[in-house]
Amino acid sequence: MRKTTALVLTSLVAAAMLLVTSCGNKPGNDDQPTIAVSILPQEYFVSRIAGDLFSINVMIPPGASPATYEPTPAQLAILSKTDLYLKMGYTGFEMAWMDKLRSANQQMTIVNLSEGLHLITEATMHGDPADHEDAELHADTNVHGDTDVHSAIEEHAPGEEHAHYHGGTEEHSTTDAHGDMEDHGGMEAHEAMAEHGTTEAHEAMADHGHHHGGIDPHTWLSPKNVKIIARNIHNALAAAYPEHKEVFAANLDEFMGDLDSLDSSIANELKDLSSRAFFTYHPSLSYFARDYNLAQYPLELGGKSPSAAHMKKMIDTGREKRIGIVFLQMQFDQKNAEVLAKEIGAEIVQINPLEPEWYDQMLYISGKLKENLH
Repeated sequence: MRKTTALVLTSLVAAAMLLVTSCGNKPGNDDQPTIAVSILPQEYFVSRIAGDLFSINVMIPPGASPATYEPTPAQLAILSKTDLYLKMGYTGFEMAWMDKLRSANQQMTIVNLSEGLHLITEATMHGDPADHEDAELHADTNVHGDTDVHSAIEEHAPGEEHAHYHGGTEEHSTTDAHGDMEDHGGMEAHEAMAEHGTTEAHEAMADHGHHHGGIDPHTWLSPKNVKIIARNIHNALAAAYPEHKEVFAANLDEFMGDLDSLDSSIANELKDLSSRAFFTYHPSLSYFARDYNLAQYPLELGGKSPSAAHMKKMIDTGREKRIGIVFLQMQFDQKNAEVLAKEIGAEIVQINPLEPEWYDQMLYISGKLKENLH
């Protein structure tokens, strides 16, 4: 009898622990409204603008992959009481599960935080960029340069985008009446490429398309992108909770100042590098590379481990371009990265694109680049 009782208690404790860990950051205060987000870095972004006014429910818990994670019944139950879901935009989790998440609460507003960004996507057409000049679409922005919150809401028709093709990749940008998104978004990187004549970045992007429904989902790994993401968060919160709009506005101003400082710090740290190319196992730093005029060479091809032929090509590329660093995301196998690093004499540096301390992770990545690219 004692043994049976002990087994029952053990099972109950295990079930309770599983319930807690499967819910991401389960709301801790029943009196606070709950905002749902997909990944841990979003919790940092939202908290910088919302302060402690809300409980933030992170759907994908620490250590889980956005490409494979499945929502639990407990998480769906929490969503049934959630007013606002701020989705990152194009993660595998969101692409696969957003319809089911929406069905858990038809009244829940879903906002795409990547609305208004200059998105990087695998080209659907190859060859001379001039061949595709007629492919023009336009995004919805308002006269103040902020993304219109209504165009970011999932229930509304998605904004159109203007397509640019660069050496085998396609970048979607937005038009902007005020210039704020243009000044602080991906256009600076395009201008820098043109000014410095960097074919290296174009080569890397051309050779290695990214496979997440065609769009690189890692929009948050870019200080410039996060400035637009922060405005989207502010606009969504102000629309949903107008009684707190002054708090949101003040917090946004402070956060934007910090993002400006971070962007300037990274740009200054990386501006004088003689080598501007780096390896990464999974191509998660495309937006970061574009921001700071760098060339990313991924080992992974189409979500699959590299072939022997591709490994040889990367080894040759590493030697030719004197690449001294291989970024390895914690969720991926390191065997091929170790082989490459040994062959070219590079350092393997582990990074975590889902690091909740996003600001520190950006500084860490730039510091390692400066340390290893001379």
